[in-house]
Parts: sequence; C-alpha cells; structure tokens
Amino acid sequence: MRPDVIIFDLYGTLVDGFSFTAHERVLVAMTEVLQTPDADAFLRSFTHETWQARATGQLASIEENIAWIYAQQGWPLAPERVSEAIRIRMELSREVLVALPGALEALTTLKRQGYRLGLISDCSAETPLLWETLPFAALIEAPVFSCAVGYLKPDPHIYQIACERLGVAPGDCLYIGDRPEEVIGARAVGMRAIRVRPPHDDTYEAREEGRPTWDGPELDSVAQIPALLAAESARG
Repeated sequence: MRPDVIIFDLYGTLVDGFSFTAHERVLVAMTEVLQTPDADAFLRSFTHETWQARATGQLASIEENIAWIYAQQGWPLAPERVSEAIRIRMELSREVLVALPGALEALTTLKRQGYRLGLISDCSAETPLLWETLPFAALIEAPVFSCAVGYLKPDPHIYQIACERLGVAPGDCLYIGDRPEEVIGARAVGMRAIRVRPPHDDTYEAREEGRPTWDGPELDSVAQIPALLAAESARG
C-alpha cells in the first residue's frame, strides 16, 4: 500500500553523518581556543557524557554545554573565548549539513508525486538553528528535532510526535533512516521502515559494540526511494 507520508532521518540519510575524525578535530580546536586545562576530559564529556542532555534540550546551546562542563570540572571559564569556540563548532555543523548525492532530487520527486514529507532528527541546537538555510526545509512539512521535543530515537514518543504534527497514523508512514535503532523504533510504533546504508563508517556508532541488527529492507541511498515506490505502485 502506498504510504501517505515519508518521514526521513537527517544525519547519515539526507546529509552526511558527523565523522568521528572531523568531530574530534573540531573539539580539539575548541579546547585550544578555550585553553581548556584538560582537553581529554573535555572531549570525553562533550562527546559522551553530555550528548544526551544536549540532544534532548537540557543543555540548550553550545555555550551552555561548555559552561556546564567547566562548572563540573571546577575550571575557570573566560567568556571572551567562548564565542570563538562556538563559531568553530557551528562551522562543522554547516559543513555536514550538505545534501548527499541524489537526496535533494529524490525528495523533490517524491513531493511532486504527491507524497507528504516529514523529518525526525536526533540533534543538538545547532541543527534547528541552521534548518531554514537548507534546501530540504521547503520540502518537509513538519521537522521534529530531538532537542526541541525532549526525546531521542528510538523512544516511541518522538515518532508519535511526528505523526501528530502531520495528522496521520503510524501505519500511514514510511520511515527512512540509517541507524538500526531508529528503523527498529519506527517499525515498533507501526511504521513501515527502510534502512539506508550510512555514507561512511567513520562514526562513533561504528565503534560501539552490541548495537542491534536490522533485519528489514535496506537500500544504498535515499536516491533509490522514488524508483522503489514507483515499482511498488506499478505492481499494484
């Protein structure tokens, strides 16, 4: 059955995922600008210990995240250095938020064919700040950002919020994402789900052991979605 709505993940699906190498490089640059007393402790806290708080809006900005880490460590923070550290981090976000090959064309085709498009992204505050500058923004009706709603995938609440904003039931939706957890979560709430293989393996997730395995359909990229749905429609 043709879905009414197609909901996409953002990072690793429509745009590149944050690479481990680039992320670590940027954090090192931030510690140099901030003159952080213990760079390793800052990297560990920013990457692992505060990610969930950042991605669910408890730490609502990069500035808050830096201040929280410094307060926890008891380090003195020079406010005049923070703005440059934020600029460095925002520049990485801008570099990553570039459409993967064929992604924009695929969404344009799907929109022209009458599909309604949504988005669910696990992200921190930089993403919604930059969202309206992206070519996807005009094509997607109801973007849901984890940092704005307080839930991360695969929590069922975040999928339900997307459905409520779009005014549809989960069974009317097709979910497209790259991480096994998120497509498993989408399927668990009643959505049809397809995994697209991530554009590279230089990610934090690729270094994690014991991650779930997706046993459903997979494609190489979002660019293949229009042809897949057209073929299904032709078969009736």
